[in-house]
Amino acid sequence: MGATAGRGSGLTAGDRFQTIVDPDATPADAEPLARRDVEWLTAEGVVLDARTRCVPGPSLGYPPGPHRGGP
Repeated sequence: MGATAGRGSGLTAGDRFQTIVDPDATPADAEPLARRDVEWLTAEGVVLDARTRCVPGPSLGYPPGPHRGGP
């Protein structure tokens, strides 16, 4: 789990993150688990379903949804 940004903490919203992992997952499990997690995060409004250039570099990522939390 990542740091929590707060007033006077020196952290900004971009410094906050959480990691969702299954420590027992195999490489064969990766794609179905990722698909399930993205479906859950989009259903909760944490991210949007369409991948865009919202992350650094050439990769595509899921942009923040309406219920992303933070400021």
